Amino acid sequence: MKAIELIAQESLSFTDQHPVPTLRPDDVLVKVKACGVTWIDRDIIKGKYLQLFGLPNVPGVSISGTLVEVGVQVKGWTVGDNIIGIAPIDTSGGWAEYIVMQPNWFVEKPKELSFEEAAGSASYGLRAFSVLHYKLRLTRGETILIMNGASASGHITLQLASHWGAKIITTGTTSQEFNYLKQIKADIVRIIDLNSENLVETVMEETGSLGVDFILENPDFAITSKYNISRRDFIKCLAVHGTWVTCNQLQLDPPDTKQLFLKDASVVFCFEPSWLLSQSQQGRYLHVLSDLAKMLSTKTIKCSIHSTVTLDKVKEVVGSEAPLVGTTVISFS
Repeated sequence: MKAIELIAQESLSFTDQHPVPTLRPDDVLVKVKACGVTWIDRDIIKGKYLQLFGLPNVPGVSISGTLVEVGVQVKGWTVGDNIIGIAPIDTSGGWAEYIVMQPNWFVEKPKELSFEEAAGSASYGLRAFSVLHYKLRLTRGETILIMNGASASGHITLQLASHWGAKIITTGTTSQEFNYLKQIKADIVRIIDLNSENLVETVMEETGSLGVDFILENPDFAITSKYNISRRDFIKCLAVHGTWVTCNQLQLDPPDTKQLFLKDASVVFCFEPSWLLSQSQQGRYLHVLSDLAKMLSTKTIKCSIHSTVTLDKVKEVVGSEAPLVGTTVISFS
């Protein structure tokens, strides 16, 4: 079958000779219809998780497709069912024509939801729910700063935060981002132009010098280095008892930890693939995925797709920066 193989760190190869995976009694075989290009996939290609699997391996965690074979021990699923799901990072992924999955990795795809929208939203939607509900316990009226709100991760998180009643401050750097953020259905109180506005000063102006309750870094962009935003700036933006969510490994200087201490603030990490690395979280994970699918099918949340590409063009996409607006999806249609 056709697939994109990771053959070495930062080295991808397109092949039409990748073996179709073998089905076990408790597995299903999925014909992949679409697969996202996510920040997790980019990190896999960079070699960050090579200790979890051997090479060659197929990336692709955010998947939608159709069941074409069902193991004899699998209950509740039949050939022809359409699904939306996420593959664990320690298994072969969805940048291939077929993938073997376990039933606790996916839910039914609503018929109102396209395969491309499903694949473009699954992983980033799981991240949004993980951060806003499980990490932050977001409630109506709280203020949240979402970096790069038009991006693949940002635009899903932004819409969910708005749906739950948060006051949102976000950032952008291009007219494309500003245009998207102005028309999106979300309660955005301020869009900060990082080309011309100081992040800390603008946040303090908008919050009456109180700071924001929550800050969400963006996994797709190294915004801090490009726009001279330091970790200390994030701490300055936090309100008393505030929380800063990061996907980066941190080593904070003593003056920064002292400021966090004096604010009684906290730093938490979000690594959404951890849901599938533990058997204990399967029920919650499937509940989140079901809720996400329903919200997408009713247009409560809308996935913005920047571009769709064919499998043989994936290397070109991965070799460039992630899109500033929306997400990239591989389509097998």
